[in-house]
Amino acid sequence: MKMITVVSDDRVGLLADISYVLGKSGINIEGVNVDVCAGKAIVALALKNTEKAEEVLSNSGYSVNPSDWLFIKHGSEPSIDELKRTLLRHRIHVEKLNLVAQDIAHSIYAMSVDRPRKAVKVLREILINGPA
Repeated sequence: MKMITVVSDDRVGLLADISYVLGKSGINIEGVNVDVCAGKAIVALALKNTEKAEEVLSNSGYSVNPSDWLFIKHGSEPSIDELKRTLLRHRIHVEKLNLVAQDIAHSIYAMSVDRPRKAVKVLREILINGPA
């Protein structure tokens, strides 16, 4: 089972619509995690057939992110630089880091790292999704 992540504007019925699109194509959702920040919904889906799901969701107009990207919800403390240093202490290098959404209390970042499985363990407390 692998994860894919959909980033969309938050709205009533979003999860129902995603479920309908996938179900209509015979794709079963094994697990789901949703987080909302600054009007953006980050929907992490655990699926068996991620390639087909990515294609179906993309064709339906959803923004599907690569399965190896990690999405974290980060408060004001610790700083993002501290998080990067923590990862580096565990010999995990951040390859890319993008701000996805931000409000007064939290920021959501998407990051690509060289050792995603280890990063999942290190970032467990703030992780929205993660590779299976």
